[in-house]
Amino acid sequence: MDYKSTLHEIKDFLDSYEGIWNKEIIYNYPQTLDAYDHQHLDLLDRLTHDQLWKIDARFDFSPIKDTPLLSLIEKTMSFNQIISPYHPTKLDLPLLAFTRIKDKKHHELDNLIPLIVEQKKHLNFQSVVDIGGGVGHLSRILGGYFNTPSACIDINQEFLRQGEINSKRLHPQNAHNISFYNFDIKKTPTQDFNNIKNLFNQNTFMVGLHSCGQLSSKLLQAAVYYQVKGIINFGCCYFKYDQPQYEQLSKAAKSNPLLINEQGLTLATRAHTYISKQDYYNKYQVKSYRFGLHLLLYEMLGKKAFITMGDCPIRDYFNGFSAYALKKLKEHQITHRLTHQKIDDYFHSVSIQKQIKRMFLCNLIRWFFGRPLELYILVDRAVFMQENSYHTTLSHYFDDKISPRNVGLLGTA
Repeated sequence: MDYKSTLHEIKDFLDSYEGIWNKEIIYNYPQTLDAYDHQHLDLLDRLTHDQLWKIDARFDFSPIKDTPLLSLIEKTMSFNQIISPYHPTKLDLPLLAFTRIKDKKHHELDNLIPLIVEQKKHLNFQSVVDIGGGVGHLSRILGGYFNTPSACIDINQEFLRQGEINSKRLHPQNAHNISFYNFDIKKTPTQDFNNIKNLFNQNTFMVGLHSCGQLSSKLLQAAVYYQVKGIINFGCCYFKYDQPQYEQLSKAAKSNPLLINEQGLTLATRAHTYISKQDYYNKYQVKSYRFGLHLLLYEMLGKKAFITMGDCPIRDYFNGFSAYALKKLKEHQITHRLTHQKIDDYFHSVSIQKQIKRMFLCNLIRWFFGRPLELYILVDRAVFMQENSYHTTLSHYFDDKISPRNVGLLGTA
């Protein structure tokens, strides 16, 4: 796969719409709204919430058929074509193998373990290293049922202690295949990974299932540094970067970088997630309160600069707007003379409700840019591996309704 040309194609597209994806709606308000085509917003404004939900959920675009808006949305979705399908071999494991494993993790292991077993036959590696493995379910199953020496690395000592107990209890005959190590990969210099034990070498296969922020990049760099036989990595929580923006990995990206800030990275993390009808209505309620509070600060209290108000329990968004607003104003020590009645009258006025919905529709459009942003990051990482002579593929390994961060990067020597 020519990922390098795809990298440039995604970048050129995203460059054209930077004003949409690089700024959340309430940042730099009202200028942020200027990035959106008013005809797109007018079209969406004529639809029912049921129709908007189906568009947001990406399964019925008939209400906007043959429109420039649909063409734009289809373009954001078109880059998914570079991701290969994956069809795992059915595991023949006893129910005991998945003791105390949640459904999401069970699904991920059902799809990931057959890949590793297949790659072992193909690459003839000797051991697996699972970074951020928690209690070591992956290592335990590989070592206990497939006689594959596996090491689980995690920063949580209690998780590792529980993992050792599970391994000895469930696999007394093969527990010697399963080892646990407590150290922080993210804070450890790459050249020092093997200070504890020679885990990383040319006979190693690395696993990074949902590696947050720049940890994914570090694991790929480590794979190249130690010339491991292979690696499977899933990016996650892209906004958890030490730097204020995404740090390109490949030479191709560094030569012409796409500057993705924290807001863009947050969008890349959260946008490609299945949304049910109830999720949609909950989101509209939450956004209505957040946007309403921002407008109140901006118009009634003269706070023109954006103020981060923070999250709150979901129930606060359903207890009446004035109660929510007054609680937030108190938390942030913002002086005012507003009453419950005055706040509610403002929030429920026709003009404010219209503006709130307009802002919500902008957000609906913006959400479609999350996937190409995520793919730019993943393709950059794929190109980096190709630049270092690894055969690389990006594939859908999980059902996105179960595990939204479902694109894995497989690199093999």
